[in-house]
Amino acid sequence: MPAQKEQKDGGKENANGILASATPSVGVVVNARFEILQFYGFTGKYLEPSPGNADLNVIKMAKEGLAFEIKKGVETVKKSGESYIQEIILPVNHQFVILEILPFFNTTDALFLILFKETVSITDSNHPATNGKTKKPDSLKEAKDPIDQLELELVEAKAHIQNLVEEHAVVNEELLSGNEELQRLYEELETSSEELQSSNEELISLNEELLDGNEQINQSRLFAEATISTLHEPFLILDKNFIIKRANKSFYKTFQLNEEETLGYVLFKLQHNSWNIPDLRKGLKKLQKGKEKFIEVAITFKFPALGERNIIFNIQPIIGEKNEQLILLAFNDITEIKNMVLLKEKAALLSKERQLLHDFFMQAPALFAILKGPEHIFEFANPLSIEFFGNRNPTGKTVREALPELAGQGFYELMDNVYKTGEFFYANEIPVQLDRGNIKPDLVYVNLSYQP
Repeated sequence: MPAQKEQKDGGKENANGILASATPSVGVVVNARFEILQFYGFTGKYLEPSPGNADLNVIKMAKEGLAFEIKKGVETVKKSGESYIQEIILPVNHQFVILEILPFFNTTDALFLILFKETVSITDSNHPATNGKTKKPDSLKEAKDPIDQLELELVEAKAHIQNLVEEHAVVNEELLSGNEELQRLYEELETSSEELQSSNEELISLNEELLDGNEQINQSRLFAEATISTLHEPFLILDKNFIIKRANKSFYKTFQLNEEETLGYVLFKLQHNSWNIPDLRKGLKKLQKGKEKFIEVAITFKFPALGERNIIFNIQPIIGEKNEQLILLAFNDITEIKNMVLLKEKAALLSKERQLLHDFFMQAPALFAILKGPEHIFEFANPLSIEFFGNRNPTGKTVREALPELAGQGFYELMDNVYKTGEFFYANEIPVQLDRGNIKPDLVYVNLSYQP
């Protein structure tokens, strides 16, 4: 609420100043949503409330012949930042009215002053439109007959609609470009997915080989245990009650455990019950019931000493010594693979954002430059900036090297202060002398915004 009051007060001061210096007028102050914030003078000739719920929208309150011109005028002022003046005829009483719309500056949100200035009536014999002659009007200012005015308004409305269509086409082209970028990202994700699928197929292949060798486990148990102990992936052998019977070296190394802390313990009670993983327990019990011969469970879990890891557990039954039913539990840590996919996605997104920002600066109708470090080295300057500097490209140079003529004008000190304090600086119409290759430096006035 305080910000809104400050905005209204600022708009009121601006409006009072304009009305004090203008010819007798009545009007209103509106925001960008056409909501009336302040009335000046008696506006009953031009505005009246609509039936129903109270609504201070100036478009809805405008009398016949005014709504379109007010909306068109405000939109024009929004784009150009300059005042808008149009002479129109009110269809009801054939009264000539000058509509003037002025923008407010130094306000938080965009505000506009809409003024209504009454002129002579079309029925007035002294009006230059009469005098006993009929002339086809060339513009709305000359249109004195309501039909002529409506015809010209229609022409202007068609031109306005054409502009909107062209703007819409530009937006569609930007959307198409965005869709192409999304398609490229999707293709990259598909590639990553294929790599993951390949890794998964390799793991499945290994598990199939283990299944094929189960019939020979009794005869080659010692050989199999020796083989398992040297595998890179961690392995555990559990009994039917999930008590750990064996573990390979990779398991001890990966999870920072030893035999005394591992063998003979129920899997879920390892490291003070830190391995109580619900999805893993569910998979082991499913295998225990004999419903599945091979189960794969992907789990994200925070392990002691390792932190959060993404692991695929491969669970399958094996036959141990004396035909004992055992469970082989293999660990496939895919944390790094998953992180690589996330990094690829993030890098692609950052690249897209960087390109969009670069395109914005290059096409912006204003001077943009990016300076780096306490020396204020130009990292970027858009084409308008290079042209403004007298077609000198400052990229890679310090501000003192690129624009030596600024010495003694206070700009170096201003930039140093903003860099040290981190405080934003903004000022309007600052005089600056620039060397553009002419006989003497050019004196120009700029609106300067400098922020860290």
